[in-house]
Amino acid sequence: MQLGDLLVTLAERHIDVTVVDGRLHAGPRDRLTDHLRSAIREHRERLLAVRCERCAALTAGYGLCDACDPFREDAE
Repeated sequence: MQLGDLLVTLAERHIDVTVVDGRLHAGPRDRLTDHLRSAIREHRERLLAVRCERCAALTAGYGLCDACDPFREDAE
């Protein structure tokens, strides 16, 4: 599974990926398949790298997530 596909699948399944003490945690656990667990392990370093600089949410790799991006189209 490519990283982009993994990010889409995680979003579609409403799976949150968080970092605690440098370790990735994904859940809710009942939504994870063996295939997804394997893909998360495979892309661990990239998943750590595509975190929002402000809130640590997953991003598309641009430094800030939509909620933290002051230049997003729907920003106040």
